[in-house]
Amino acid sequence: MKKLFAAVCLFSVLMLPNLYSQMPAEWPVEYIGTWQVEESDGSPRFMVLYEDHSAQTTFNPKAQGQWQYDPDQEEVRINWNDGWADILVKEGNKFKNAGYSPGSGPDDNPANVGKAKKVKLNPFEYVGVWKITDLEGRESKITLNDNSTAQSNKKDLANGKWFIDGDRIHITWASGQNDFILKNENQYKLITYVPGVSVDATLGITADAERVEAFLRSDMRATEINEEKS
Repeated sequence: MKKLFAAVCLFSVLMLPNLYSQMPAEWPVEYIGTWQVEESDGSPRFMVLYEDHSAQTTFNPKAQGQWQYDPDQEEVRINWNDGWADILVKEGNKFKNAGYSPGSGPDDNPANVGKAKKVKLNPFEYVGVWKITDLEGRESKITLNDNSTAQSNKKDLANGKWFIDGDRIHITWASGQNDFILKNENQYKLITYVPGVSVDATLGITADAERVEAFLRSDMRATEINEEKS
């Protein structure tokens, strides 16, 4: 890990302008996609590694990153332009992630170390404001923030956290309610399990869901969906 840390720092300074033309073909594609990693407090954070070797994180949505692979160490190093760095390490068939704060050197301890696992969804396709319409036509809103917190305009759903659970977004509320946002063909649905009801034991309450505001990668401002597509 230390060898990679030093090597990448030098690489970033000397070679970053030509990074896209220097990507080795043997870098494994298994790293491309979304990674859910644990923060020191156990809360989830997401990193998205793209095929062009750029990267994006919900830790700082404004930061742009570049990643490269060390086949000898079986490690991926992600350099962020805000000074942070991450090292994604494969141990057997499992992964862990170490985060290094700005100014850290190869002999410094990481700021945090946690489990890492690859998940199916891109979090930036879900971060934003969702309009929820129940079967009786009543509307409410849920906001999924980039820091994995959630809010609702319903009084009993003041504080929540969200993470990726398979092919759906799982929101846990302080009240004990669980909500899931999932895609059904070309439409999204919200499945609700009220407090005391197990998500594994019964069917939940279904409502329509539509993301009406998205947070753009460039500046994380709220915008209408049709503006995002223009």
